[in-house]
Formats: sequence, structure tokens, C-alpha cells
Amino acid sequence: MDFCDRRNIKEYYELLVEYGYDDLNVIVETLTKEEIDDVFKSAIPKAGHRAKLWLAVRKEKEEASKVNVSNQKVCAEKSEESSSVGSSAAWQKESLGWVPFPRKPISIFFNAVLKEMHGCIWDDLPYEDSFRKVFNSEKVRQYSYEKKLASIETKLNFITSDNMAAAGTLLDNEPMPYSGSNIKRNIGSLVELQSRVDAIKIEVIEHDTSIMLGNGGPRLPYLRFHHRNNNQTLARLNELLDKIEAVIKQLQKCEERKRKMTKWEMEGIKIQDTGRDSGSDIKRLSQKNRVLYIVWTMMRFGGEWR
Repeated sequence: MDFCDRRNIKEYYELLVEYGYDDLNVIVETLTKEEIDDVFKSAIPKAGHRAKLWLAVRKEKEEASKVNVSNQKVCAEKSEESSSVGSSAAWQKESLGWVPFPRKPISIFFNAVLKEMHGCIWDDLPYEDSFRKVFNSEKVRQYSYEKKLASIETKLNFITSDNMAAAGTLLDNEPMPYSGSNIKRNIGSLVELQSRVDAIKIEVIEHDTSIMLGNGGPRLPYLRFHHRNNNQTLARLNELLDKIEAVIKQLQKCEERKRKMTKWEMEGIKIQDTGRDSGSDIKRLSQKNRVLYIVWTMMRFGGEWR
């Protein structure tokens, strides 16, 4: 399972399969810490190793939960858009791929795609077998994009958060003397996100090109649904790229300010940041830097002294 590779628990793959946990949905939906301690106690006698397995499962649950929230929002939007098209009974057929009483977010997502797709192309493709074949392909494609985009958005939200390892605190504040590595690391992460977005864009554009004719219309009438979804996905990708580019520019400016900071400026920020007695620190500076530090302090905090 990709889950074991992704969470670095390859050594437990065969064990999970042996106990019937060979489906990621089953793991995410049913496996609990208590079950791991109970069911796997004999196979994994060390509590620390069972804790490692549970930590991997918990992280997968948290990631799935974030994707689910995003999917539910998309589903609500799709349902609202398609509510005026046709009657609900027309598309609510299991022969078309409808899932009755869906509980899992992926099933809710697929039903939303089905409703929208039925209202859009049924007149062009009024044959259940043909329609379902096209639907099965398109629903998987859309869900794949949704998961990738949700993952990128989650990573971007973390980078711009106030977490100490993130860059949120650097965007609107002066850099600290020790901020250099943090700035570079986050810029690198953002560049990686850019590459991921660009890769998805290429994939979407290639697909769109394959379904279009030279005159700008779809090769087949029902493919206009795919074309519209491609345009919506591209718009979302471009919006993501704009956000990422804006954060990169802010961090690059922060990096430039950090590079231009003089020794006495950094020393002043250190003193301010740590709350140490500035008098004792000034004594340790050279006479030249002492004067510069005092001037810098007066310029920086003069408004508070007056």
C-alpha cells in the first residue's frame, strides 16, 4: 500500500494485510489506537512500535479529514450549480453510477459529479452504458485533481501560518539574525509547490488539448463537460500560483533585508528579542559598534522615549 510507503512503516505492510487491513479506507475509517493495542499486541509486542503504527494511522486520518472538508465544499458547490438541471430521479440510478445514501466523502463527491454531468451531457449521450463509462473516467480524474489541490493548499496554509517552522511570522516583521535558514527552507518549499502546480497544469492542458478540435470546439458534444471542468481547474491552479508567487516575493524581500542587516543591527535585534540587559551587552561591543548601536536604538525606539 502507498500508505505504508508514505508513512514510513513498510515493515508493517504484510502484517496489516494478514489481519485484513489491506484497504486504506478501512484503515482510516475503522482502525483505532485501542484496536492496535489489542489486535496487534502479540505481533507487535513493543508498545513503542505499536505507537509508531498508530501515529501513522492518525496522520492519515487527519489528512483524510482535511481532504474531506474540501471535498464537501466542492460537492455543495456542484450540487447548487446543478440543482436547476433536470429532475433528481433522472440521474439517481445505480445503473449510471449513483451511490444511494452515501456516507464517505468520496461517494458524496462522485454523486455530485454525476448530477452535474447528467444535467450537462445526457442529451448528447442518452445511453446508460456509454454514459457510465464516460462518468467513471471523469469522476476519477476530477477527484484526483481535487486531492492534489487540497494537499497543495494545506501545505501553503502551513507555510503561511505562525508556526515557528513556517514563514507566517516573517512576512510582516523584521527578520531575526537566525531567520536565514528558515527563509531559505520555506522558499524552497514554495518553489516545490510551484512545480507541483505546474505539473498539474500541464496534465490538465494536455487533456484539454486532446479533446478539442482545431476550431476550438470539443471533438464530441459531451466533451464540453470535460472542457468546462478543465477551465475551472486551471483557474484554481492559476489562483494558487498567484498566492505562492506573492509569498515567495515577500520572503525574498525579507531575505534581502536580512542580507543587508549590519552587525550592530543584528546585535540590537538580538538584545531586543531576548530581553537581556542592554547595558551589559553594549559594554561587550567595540567602541565604534557601541556608538552605532546607540544611534540605531535611538532611531528605532526614539518614538517611545519621547
